Formats: sequence, C-alpha cells, structure tokens
Amino acid sequence: MGSAFATAATKTARRAVLAALLGASAIVAVFIAERLSFESRYGTTVENLRLATSLGGDIVFLDEKRSKATRLAIVTREVRWKAEYLEAEPRLRAAMSAVREIAPPDIQKIFDDETVFANKRLSEIQDRVFELVDAGDTEKAEAIIASGVYQQNKAILRRGTEKFIENLRTRFEDERAGIASRSKLLLGLVGLSSLAIGFGFWRHLRRALARSEAAFMDAEAEIRSLALNDTLTGLANRKHFNTELARATSRVSRSGLNLAVMIIDLDRFKTINELHGLPVGDRVLREIGARLSAGSRAGEVAARLGADEFAVVCEFGEEMREAQQAAERLMKLVAQPVYLDGPSLDVSASIGMAICPRDATSPDELLRKADIALVRAKEAGRGQIRTFNEAMDDVLQERSRVEEELGLAIISGEIVPYYQPLVDMATESTRGFEVLARWKHPTRGLIAPAVFIPVAEETGLVTDLTFMIMRRAFLDVRDWPATLTIAVNVSAQTLLDPWFAERVLGLLAETRFPAARLEIEITENALVYDMQAARRVITSLKNQGVKFSLDDFGAGYSSLGYLSELSFDKIKIDQSFIRSMHESPSSAKIITAIIGLGRSLGLPTVAEGVETERDADALRALGCDMGQGYHFARPQPIDTIASTFLPQRRPATPKAIKAA
Repeated sequence: MGSAFATAATKTARRAVLAALLGASAIVAVFIAERLSFESRYGTTVENLRLATSLGGDIVFLDEKRSKATRLAIVTREVRWKAEYLEAEPRLRAAMSAVREIAPPDIQKIFDDETVFANKRLSEIQDRVFELVDAGDTEKAEAIIASGVYQQNKAILRRGTEKFIENLRTRFEDERAGIASRSKLLLGLVGLSSLAIGFGFWRHLRRALARSEAAFMDAEAEIRSLALNDTLTGLANRKHFNTELARATSRVSRSGLNLAVMIIDLDRFKTINELHGLPVGDRVLREIGARLSAGSRAGEVAARLGADEFAVVCEFGEEMREAQQAAERLMKLVAQPVYLDGPSLDVSASIGMAICPRDATSPDELLRKADIALVRAKEAGRGQIRTFNEAMDDVLQERSRVEEELGLAIISGEIVPYYQPLVDMATESTRGFEVLARWKHPTRGLIAPAVFIPVAEETGLVTDLTFMIMRRAFLDVRDWPATLTIAVNVSAQTLLDPWFAERVLGLLAETRFPAARLEIEITENALVYDMQAARRVITSLKNQGVKFSLDDFGAGYSSLGYLSELSFDKIKIDQSFIRSMHESPSSAKIITAIIGLGRSLGLPTVAEGVETERDADALRALGCDMGQGYHFARPQPIDTIASTFLPQRRPATPKAIKAA
C-alpha cells in the first residue's frame, strides 16, 4: 500500500516537474519569439525614423530655399531667381512623397490633409508671385508674400513636417514601452520557472535581456542624434543651429560680448553635381562638413542648413576685426581643393555675416541680415566675404521710396529731358543729341536715371515716362536746325506696346516734329522678347521716316543676326569696349571689327563712353564715325544746350558745348 502510494506520488512529482519544464520552455519560447519580433520591428522603425528625420529636414530646407528665391525675385525685381525656385520645387515634392510612403495610414492621412495640401497651396501662390514679378507688379507680389494666407500655409508646412517626425517617434516609444513591459512580465515568469530549470539558464536570460535593453538605449541615442544633426555631414542641422543661436544671443546680452553669424554658400556647387554626379557632390559636402567641424574653435557652432549652405556662429570680443578674421579662417578651410578618386575639385564659397547686437539681437533677424549680406557677396563674385550694413537695407528702402513717388513725378513734370551731343569724329561738329531722363526731385535734388529707370520698367511706368520725355524733347528742339537729330532710348516693354507705333506717330503730328529727325535706339533685349512684333513696329515707323539704331552692339550674342534681319540706320558700340580698349587688345580688335562691319554695311558707327582725348584719338584713328561721352559734353538741360543753338546761328562745336 505504502509502496503504491510512493509510486503514485513519484509519478505526480514527475508530472509536476515535467509540466513546470514544459511551461518554462513555453514561456522561454514566447519570450524569444517576442524578442525576435520586436527586434525586427525595432530595426524597421529605427530605419524609418532615420529616413523620416532626413527627409523632414530636406522638406523644411527646400521650402526655405524656394521662399528665399521668391523673396529675392521681389527684392531685386529679377525673374532669374525662378531657376533656383524651379530646382527646389520638384525635390520638395519628391521628399514629401517619400515621407508618405513610410508613414502609417493614420499619420499619412493627417500629413496629406494638412501638410501636403499646404505645400500645394504654397506652390500655387509662389507661381503667381513669379508671374507678377515677370509682369513688373512687384507691389502686388510683395503683398501676397506678406499675406496671412501665405504665412499660415508656411507655418502649416513646417509644423506638419515636425509633427510627422514627432508622431513617428511617439509611436516608436509606445511600441518600445509595450514590448519592454511584456518582456519584464515574461522575465518574471521565466524567473519563477528557472528555479526548476536551473540557475545557469536564468543567468543566460538575464544577459539576453541586458543586451536587448542596451540595444534600446543605443537606438534612443541614435534617434536623438538624428533629431539634432545633419545625416550627411554630422554637423548640427537647421533646428539644432537655431536652438544654439538662441542660446548664444542670450549669453551675449548678459556677457557684453559680440556674436558673428555667418552663412557660407558654396560657389557653383550645382555645376559640380551636374558634371560629376550627386554622389561626388555628397562627398564634397561631407569633406566641407569635416573641415568646418575640425576647424571650429571653442564656443563656435557649425551647421549645415541644407544643400550647399552652411552656417557658423561664434563669439568674439570688442574688435570687429576678430569677426573678419574668423570669416577669413573659415573661407580658407573651405576654399581648398577636394581630393577624390580622380582629379581634385576646386571649391570656393561666399560668406555673408551679421553681428549681434550691432545688427540685430533676435536669431531670425540675424539670419535674415546675414542672408542679405550673402546675396551681396554672391553679386560681387566668387570667394567674397560681406558683412551686413544698413546701406544694404537702405538700397531696398530707397527703391521702395522711388517706386512710391515715381508715378506722381511723371505726371507733375519733375522728370525732364537732358541732352548729350553726338559728335562727328572727323569734323568735331555736333550731329544730334541723345535724350536722357533726369529726375529733379523737390527735396532730394537730381536723381540719376540708373536709380529710377529700372523701377519704371519693373512697375510698368516706363512707357508713360518715355512718351512724356519724348513729347518734351520734340517741343524743346523742334525749331532747331533741321540737320540736328534726337535719339531716344526705348525699352523692350515700351517697344512691344501694341500701340507704340501709333502713339509715336500721333506725338510727331501733335508737336509737328519731323519724323526724319527722330532716331529710336533699341538694345538686343528689346528684340529677344518678340522678334516678329519688333519687326512690325520698326517697319511701320521706318516707313514714316523714323530711324533706328542698334544700341550696345557687341555686348550680346545675336547682334549680327539682328543686323541681317532688320534694317537699322546706325550701330552704337557698347561702352564697355571703349573703357577697356587701351588695356585690352581684344577690346580694340572688337571695336575695329565693328567699325569694319558698319562700313561694309553702309551703317555709321557711334562710340559711347568717350571720356578722354586719348579715347577720341584712338577711335578717330580706327575710323569710327561719331562719338558720345564726357569728353565732348555731359548731359545738360535744355537751357544750357539751347544757349549755343540760338536762331540764325550755326551749330556750336563740341568744345563750345563743353565750355558752356
């Protein structure tokens, strides 16, 4: 009986041990499966986070790049910035498309409904802005950029992108926390079961869990790094840089030090990508990033803002030369050949710099002013450093003032014609005058045409200005000797006005000015826009006796084609060749060729910008027919010019005009 009971007890114990072993094995199997599943999902999540962080930074940067191009187009009144905008636009759409592919359905829907829609609206607005800039209506373009709708959509795009990254990070954290919680529960069960399995197995599981936890910590550190650093160069990204800049400006306000904010833009980096490919371009960027990182001193923060644009912020003492020296040091770091597998690549950069607190104290304003200085550095050529000064802003403000006052100045007659003689080089007799506009401002004095003519063209007022000047000139010189002509320069916008020819003929009839004494000067730009329309206008007016001259000949690429297609009466040699003909043999050869071409076609040649007796003698020796410039006379108002052309008097010589 006792023996039977012992046997039964043994069997029961064995079954219990076996059950415990089976249970522990099952728990271990579940734990291992769970861990493997988590590691798989974890690896995918980390990779998606890495990609999303990179794409998110690209989206913000490319949006800023196209916005910058749009703003520059408005400020400079030049449509050429559209090329930079068109480069950024498809790249931004591609980045947003790539982001959508890795987003979970619920996050993707929010991204589509808010961020993608905002980007589409921004594209439509900026396309409209470039249309307005192209049409010369920069005032309306600026109003659109300043509108609440535009600013709201920009904010939605930036916030939506940042929200997407944050949602992914939150999703990962929730998943990690859930898995970690289940792992701890399983670990407890395994711990209880391991008493039956053995201490060795328990220690193995503990080590496995420790390795898993260490992997979690490494991933979190990597994700934090992705949020702060540029994935290509390892430098601080735009968001991190903005944070560091805000801290630095706060320190400056307390310490009394100065702060230099420098934006560094590689010169012609687009050419490197086009000639050598994007992988080579990336290697160049990594090399520049490594140089800036290694060359940064204590207290300096270097960042890649995106594409080929970098930034550095550094503190310095009271001497401004310290900031200049820092910029020169960074320029030397960047402007060195980059040695790749093949030939080395020459790299240079332009730097724009703003100083805190002298120029501004807020991070956004410092970056804006450094950006303005960078534009000026780019305009000055390759490898230039420019520090912001108020004159850079003054130029923009002056343009705005001119734009506001120009329309009234035209109506009120503040803008008047000045006259500069066209002189026969052989006889030194005056053959005619070019009519030039001058603005007699009631408070600011005489304003040069270089200031207000570009504004007139951009605002669409140039046609009204041209006809006003033309009418005044016809009345001024109508009673002068019939041998004297007047030349009026006409812009492309005015020449291609549908009613230009009719208005000119109407003005000639109204003032009773002979058409044969009028000469209209046009440049190649006036022909490039619409050759057929220009041909119709020229033919129509020439049939009535008006003459045409091709201005700035030799400065473009198609002048010979225009001479062969259109019947011009005169060629005006671009003054850039006159200025450089004594130092540049090639300029002298070009002038000789143009004079020879004019002689073979039976067209007189006129040299603009004759400043000295030496210029006049050289041009006379080359056979140039006429000259115009300060050597003969400066542009002068009608009273000064008319005093030498009274009735019954022969035309005065250029020397007499100069003396007057």
